[in-house]
Parts: sequence; structure tokens; C-alpha cells
Amino acid sequence: MTDQFDGLLTDFSDEVLVDSAMLGDHAAFDVIVRRYGPHLYRFARRLVTSESDVDDIVQETCLAAWRQLPGFQRRSSIKTWLFAICSRKIADVHRKVGSCAADVDGLRDEVDTRCAIRARKYVAQHFSTLLKPNSIVYRCVSAPPGSCGKSRA
Repeated sequence: MTDQFDGLLTDFSDEVLVDSAMLGDHAAFDVIVRRYGPHLYRFARRLVTSESDVDDIVQETCLAAWRQLPGFQRRSSIKTWLFAICSRKIADVHRKVGSCAADVDGLRDEVDTRCAIRARKYVAQHFSTLLKPNSIVYRCVSAPPGSCGKSRA
């Protein structure tokens, strides 16, 4: 019986669902969560690398929305409001792991530098081979723009 009722609720607009949820209707709020939960998940997933953090962020967003729903003043859509809450939860996670992120950025810079040095060494060691007249690199460098790799039949 509840599934049939929930199915009927999915046809209602966000405004009607918010009105019902504000009166304590858990089923109406559940429809809102099912409607926007996947969007919140994709949003958080793009901004947070840890899968478990993403799950926590979405769950905490929904919990915070339920708790703060009586204060929802309708200055924005429910979707915008949910995304604002989610953004704050994402920022909380970034602040919590901020020192770790700085370490990761430093490590990434070090790896990028090492790769660039290796690439320069490789080019220096193989420069004469790369630019032999019959090599593909030589043909591409000396060919007119847009003709690299095309046969000259």
C-alpha cells in the first residue's frame, strides 16, 4: 500500500512535496530525496575523490535538509537549496582534509617535475634519431600544417 502511495507522490511538484514534508510527511521528503539524490551524488562525486566521502556527503545533505526544512524560506527552489547544503558539506570535507590535499598537491608537482626531466633527457638522448629524414617526427615537423601523417601519393 505504501509503495502505491509513494508512486502517486512522484507525480507531485516540488512545491507540493515541500509543503507536505514541512508538515512532517516523511514519504514526501523521501520522494524529494529520490528525485534529487542522484544529482547530488554526481555533483559531490565530481568534487570529492573518496567514494565513502561522497556517500557521507549525500547522506549528511539529506539529513541536514530534513532538519532544516522548517526554516526553508522558498527564496530558491528545493533543488537549489539542496545543492547549497551539499556544497557546504563538500567544503567541510575539503577543510577536514585540507592539510592532506596540500601534501598531495606538493607530491603531484614533484611527480610532474620528475616526468618533465625524464622527457627532456629522453629527447636529448634520442634527438638525432627522432629527426632523421625518414622518421615520422621529421616528416611531421617539416610538413605543411595539417598534412602530417597523410601519404604523399
